[in-house]
Amino acid sequence: MRGRLEKALAGEDDHRSACELFDSLDLTLSSSVLAAAQSFVEAGIDPSFDAQSLVTYAEVGAESPEERELYFKAWHDDNDRHQNMDY
Repeated sequence: MRGRLEKALAGEDDHRSACELFDSLDLTLSSSVLAAAQSFVEAGIDPSFDAQSLVTYAEVGAESPEERELYFKAWHDDNDRHQNMDY
């Protein structure tokens, strides 16, 4: 049953075209005016939507890719501390 369902949902030709579509979307997002925002997604940032966090994200998004990487590392370090209750 499962094999038939998967084949019905995405046959071989459909799978290839779907992969090409997603690859194209990834390329568009990472090379357009959305590239900075996409870097947050690729870095696995779990965003908060309070006013201060949104200001911070805008400031970080305007920085260089290297500076964003430093922010992402600090964000993950802080997040790990909270997840582990290592205050």
